Amino acid sequence: WIPIVVRDVNSQQNAPAQPPFSDAYKEGMPPKRRRVYMRDDLTSSNLLQTLVLRASSTSSSNNQFTNVTTPTPESVLAGE
Repeated sequence: WIPIVVRDVNSQQNAPAQPPFSDAYKEGMPPKRRRVYMRDDLTSSNLLQTLVLRASSTSSSNNQFTNVTTPTPESVLAGE
């Protein structure tokens, strides 16, 4: 199995990136899937920031009656 897995990993690393879907293909998608696909906050570059912001806002709304300072997403990402 190991040679097969190694071959698969190597072939997947050398594979070109998939081009974006055409407008005609996206129009044929169900509306819910199209909305999810079109969301900018779910792109790989924005996903971490979106998750940190959601977690921060959730924790601040849960701790609204305590005297706790909620860290900003920038301070969390910086490790402060």
